[in-house]
Amino acid sequence: MTKVLFISHLHPDHVRGGGQQACYELFDQFRMEPGYEPTLLACVPKWAKNSPVVHRDSIVGYDRPDEYLFLTLQYDAVWHSNLELKELQNFEHFLTVLKPDIVHFQHFLFAGMETILIARKVMPHAKIVMTLHEFAAICLSDGHMITRSSRELCSSSSPFRCNDCYPHIPPAAFARRRSYTQDILSQVDHFVVPSRFLGDRFKAWGLPDEKITYIDNGRSAANDPLPEGHGETRNHYNRFGFTGQLIEAKGGMVVLEAVDILRRRGFENFCVNIYGANLAAAPEAFRKRIENPDDDMHKNLTFKGSYSASQIGQIMKTLDWVLVPSIWWENAPMVIQEAFMHRKPVICSNIGGMAEKVSHMIDGLHFNVRDPYALADTIQFAVEDQQLHPKLVAGIKPVFSAREGAQQHKKLYANLGSELT
Repeated sequence: MTKVLFISHLHPDHVRGGGQQACYELFDQFRMEPGYEPTLLACVPKWAKNSPVVHRDSIVGYDRPDEYLFLTLQYDAVWHSNLELKELQNFEHFLTVLKPDIVHFQHFLFAGMETILIARKVMPHAKIVMTLHEFAAICLSDGHMITRSSRELCSSSSPFRCNDCYPHIPPAAFARRRSYTQDILSQVDHFVVPSRFLGDRFKAWGLPDEKITYIDNGRSAANDPLPEGHGETRNHYNRFGFTGQLIEAKGGMVVLEAVDILRRRGFENFCVNIYGANLAAAPEAFRKRIENPDDDMHKNLTFKGSYSASQIGQIMKTLDWVLVPSIWWENAPMVIQEAFMHRKPVICSNIGGMAEKVSHMIDGLHFNVRDPYALADTIQFAVEDQQLHPKLVAGIKPVFSAREGAQQHKKLYANLGSELT
């Protein structure tokens, strides 16, 4: 029996997000793989919604078998360091008891990069794998590679470029941070990237090409039957939806501005539904407009509030198109997979992982990133060309499944020299 420990920066039960959802679905699939004994260790920082009371041992069993929570208190986001010695000692003890053959980090956030060194020390013969979900190792600005002042896209990091964003941190400190991070990541045997775009960025940053493998995020519901009534022919395919977090980087303001532009043109044959979590974390301008019932925007836009993963099918049933207007590069947005699983074309920004996952005029449409006029043009085009929607639906390919993802991970683990069959 091969023991695989999956370490996630968050648990999707406590904080919704693509990285933790991808980790959980992979872990859950491995539960069904013969010859494997998977375990999940998911961080729950003290700020997380419904965070449990911190136990003195900090690692506690969760509601389901083989799931554990790593209850963390203090974290240094500059050095990605866990500041609680007791938590690191508990992690070391956890490894000693579990004795995994594979330690698969799906992130180092909140657990701390020290956990990689501990895993190497405690389990010298185990293989360490890490999945990269964004640019946190490269970029201090939330791993988004967007400049803090002008909010422009950043294509590479350097001590002086990073100092422009954080003037209180000298360039020499950023040089040390990069060296420190790369030294620790050198202990990882192999990296998995869910988009080739992300892999290319990390190769340019300094990770060895031969240590990086592309494996898309596999989805548990990839082959589920569609909801009843799905795919009916309509006179107008004019229902658009935004699903996901409402933080600035996801581009919600671009949607609101596009709605204004369309209304000023006199084009009102459309509706936009916003399904989003964490409204309190949204930009103030976005939040004020959403909360203002007198804003004329609401004649074409409705805020539906938060939702659970189990509601995705019903949400998608009410939409014709899914909007992914992120203003950062993205990696492998799970909302794109969710749209494709429900046969919904995607309208997305024309950069990074979004442009990689959505083929323009094949299964969706691209528009110029951060350009509300371009998004407005694209929405109007999507409504007015009645042949377009059926054409793009026909171009949607089956979504990569969790079963397929597990098979590729098993091959990767075997190629690393572990005694797997």
